[in-house]
Amino acid sequence: MNGEQTERTVRPLDFLEGLLNKRVIVTTRHGIYTGILSSYDQNLNLTVNDVSLLDDAGSMVRTHKQLLLYSGFIHVVREA
Repeated sequence: MNGEQTERTVRPLDFLEGLLNKRVIVTTRHGIYTGILSSYDQNLNLTVNDVSLLDDAGSMVRTHKQLLLYSGFIHVVREA
């Protein structure tokens, strides 16, 4: 280390593990979704419960009880 600060890297699965059962915002090529992250798999596909599809202004457009978001469509995942 020699007094140097190293950047901590977080693996994607560890990142998603920290978001389990929390409200997340997921940006995809089809829109912006918000809901509770209930599970994920090794391919980074997400299952989100109580999902709302938001429009560009942040207003709710549609709701779903549960939604499977495929990793190929996901751009950003973050805690709400």
